[in-house]
Amino acid sequence: MRIATKLLASLLALIALGTAPVGAAPDDEAAGHHREGMEVLTRGDFDGAIQALLRAAQADPRNQEYRQELALVHRIRQIRGLMESEKDPQAWARHARSVRAFYYEYEIYGEALALDRQRHQRIGTVATAVSLAESQLELDRNAQAAELLGKIADEKATPRALTLRGIALARLGELEEARALARRCPAPQGKDRALVFHMACLRALTDDLPGAADLLTLCFESIPPSQLEAAKAYAKGRRDLAALTASPDYAKVWLTASKIAESSCSGGTSCGSCPSRGSCGSAQEEGGCEEGEHAGGGDGE
Repeated sequence: MRIATKLLASLLALIALGTAPVGAAPDDEAAGHHREGMEVLTRGDFDGAIQALLRAAQADPRNQEYRQELALVHRIRQIRGLMESEKDPQAWARHARSVRAFYYEYEIYGEALALDRQRHQRIGTVATAVSLAESQLELDRNAQAAELLGKIADEKATPRALTLRGIALARLGELEEARALARRCPAPQGKDRALVFHMACLRALTDDLPGAADLLTLCFESIPPSQLEAAKAYAKGRRDLAALTASPDYAKVWLTASKIAESSCSGGTSCGSCPSRGSCGSAQEEGGCEEGEHAGGGDGE
């Protein structure tokens, strides 16, 4: 997403007007405000996040990351407001995809779940069902995800739908059915890192650690260098991969190096605040630019 020039200019003007005198606020004060902003943002409190990020930017006006995140959160809040009155279904869907990508980037899964329910009610495709199930899984609503994905007819079930349903069933202890779904999933093609990551999770949950290791290695190899450590940290914290993480036999997976060049849109230091960023665990959907381009684009709906 591109931040509107006028919006950014107005925000920077606010920061400049409120900047504290030199030496009045140490860097750790700014960092504290930033942490507060990120914490309240995960709860969906956009107003509180903007206030805290503004204080961070005022305390450390040289920190571009704080200013960029402030502008981004402000922009997302603006888009959320536009969605309430948007009458054009296609425009609403575009806004919703952008906001959803932001929610996933900042792990605001409660808001993502509410948005995905709304998207599925309004659009009602396999892709929106899969997105809704993904958010249900992020919040451990495994039975709901299994039920929702189980309603998709076999001929319409995409690799992502099969994989996520397998994860839901494996978490519920239905391992034989989960293994059967894992066997139905073809080898991943293209640049769909999220699908590769979810397939790795399914293999790990169904005790196929060699398969999980191979898929996770493939995922890591496809991530730009600036994003790789964050992706590995995300994967290590994923309970679906606990068996793989704990096994010394697969320690080399976590040493995997990227095999692709850095993103052309950035030097890498501010990729974390870009809704176009894709990571191995980020939400992607079937079709459109999210299948093969980046997380945060279109569904193909």
